[in-house]
Parts: sequence; structure tokens; C-alpha cells
Amino acid sequence: MTNREYYGDRIVEVLTSDDYCEFFRKHLVSSYDFECSPGINCDLCTMLFAYWLEDEHENSETFKCDELVEVQLFPNLDIEWCKRYYAYQKNGKHYVWDDGATSKTTNNTAQVYSVRKVTNNGISE
Repeated sequence: MTNREYYGDRIVEVLTSDDYCEFFRKHLVSSYDFECSPGINCDLCTMLFAYWLEDEHENSETFKCDELVEVQLFPNLDIEWCKRYYAYQKNGKHYVWDDGATSKTTNNTAQVYSVRKVTNNGISE
């Protein structure tokens, strides 16, 4: 479930009120780790908000360590999803083991843009 789906009407409510900076600080600043200076980083906040809407909500889906998942490495819809083994989630960001390895064969991880489960027949949900 994406943030857009999770927050639904609340997003419209926030954007049409004076609460949007507070909402952005609470959700975007913690998700993307940047300093918020009202009036200075508003363009950055607006751009990140577009990405944040399509991110998986941190409480929407859980993955197990070494579970095979499909990932998008970059926020580009034209790039194919690829399969990797899930490592962990930290501060709302997902990490997978590098180059198709698992926790038994590497210590290296990479942050990914988006993660989804793979079903038994290999087709993602």
C-alpha cells in the first residue's frame, strides 16, 4: 500500500489547509533525511512529496530477512523490477542484499526505491 493509498483523503485535507508544512516535516523530513527550513526548501519538499506519495507506507507490508522480493532500485517507472533477497527496513527505507546474495554470503546491502512480494509462481502481486 502506497502512502497515497494509506493517507487518502487526509492528503487533500492537508494540502488545502495551513497544516501542510507540519505534515511535510513529520513525514518527508523523517523519510528523506534533510533539513527543513520553511520558505527555503519548499521546492525540494514539493519534489520529494511526489516521490513519497508512491513509496510503500512503512506499516503496509512486512518482509522477512532473506525473503526473495522484487525491487526497483531507482524511482524511475521505466526501469524493470529485479529480484533480490530482502535484508531489513530502517527509518522507513528498505534494504536488500547486494547482487543476489543472502545474509549467509555477504554483509553488503543496498537501499532500494520500492519493494514488492513475489508469489509462488514467480509473478509479483
